[in-house]
Amino acid sequence: MELVYSMADLRIFRLTPASDQQGWQPFVLNSRQANPFSAPVWLRAISEACCCEVDILVVARGEEWLGGIHVFWNNRFGKMAGLFPPQTPYGTVIYSPSLSTAVYPSKITSNHLEISRVLAEALKHRYSSVTHKHLPSIEDIRAWQWSGWNIIPNYTYIVDLTSSCRPSSSFKKHYAKCEKSECQLSFSWDLKLFWSTVESMLRRQATQIGFSKETFFVLAETLHTSGMAWMATALNKEGLPLASRIELSLDGTETVFDWVAGSSSDHLSSGVNSWLLMKLRDECQRRGYKHWNLCGANVESVAAFKSGIGGQLTHAFTVSSPRSIPESIYQSLRSSAAQVKWKVVSEMKMRRKNVSSDR
Repeated sequence: MELVYSMADLRIFRLTPASDQQGWQPFVLNSRQANPFSAPVWLRAISEACCCEVDILVVARGEEWLGGIHVFWNNRFGKMAGLFPPQTPYGTVIYSPSLSTAVYPSKITSNHLEISRVLAEALKHRYSSVTHKHLPSIEDIRAWQWSGWNIIPNYTYIVDLTSSCRPSSSFKKHYAKCEKSECQLSFSWDLKLFWSTVESMLRRQATQIGFSKETFFVLAETLHTSGMAWMATALNKEGLPLASRIELSLDGTETVFDWVAGSSSDHLSSGVNSWLLMKLRDECQRRGYKHWNLCGANVESVAAFKSGIGGQLTHAFTVSSPRSIPESIYQSLRSSAAQVKWKVVSEMKMRRKNVSSDR
């Protein structure tokens, strides 16, 4: 391990490749923040897909690991600049359960604040900029705020799989409509079928998934081979894919994450997306999960759809470190380019809509 920062009796080490499997995986699994996006398999696979480096940093007092976090980065302007990979819902701090073993609530709070504060300071010291999207279980982000980080709220829906399903009336209508069409459900792992629904969705939304088809296939296959990824696909009577979703989870944990989805543009009114989500809920429950994180509810149309299944709207926080001057200029130019792209895409969507209505 490489020492990269210290504060009082706390030390932050960067794990070497030889130690990450041995120590990091069980540390993640034993934490309340256990999630597939912090697992070594994900970290290696996504860094290869994005052609970037990844650091795993742990906070230790003596030999005991108390917290940790990972950072994806590239060299930019001679500095280590953090990046946040596409199709990554969370990149979160991981806390040791020992931080919550104190008798008094105030001590538990101070323990977490102490670990968060040293991480926030170390990351500012090491990287020219870095962003993390914490899990909803991390409710106290004051240490990041006190260290000068920018705080942005974000939202998701979490479905309680231990209670009865309470979908909205419109959701139930869509489900019933698709049920009458004799739609078929498949849990076979077939990326070609899945990609056909993704391509249809990307054309409809005039957007991108963030990876080439070939890169995404390598990433998804790696996750599937490791046992983290599985798929559900809705097929019509002829066996053609109408909608498909990939779920991610870690063995031995209670939460499953709705990772990537696609749907055919020719069957949006069939109710198939609601039908597939309901069937997936049943399957997640059957597999023994207690919670289903739908991974995002910030986009209005997506939030409206996901709300229908009856999950709990839950907030979380994105934290971004203060940026260096070159990094600020770079991000400003990148943001301006993204706004221009968004304007062009919006105009393309409007033209398509007008053409469809003229027909």
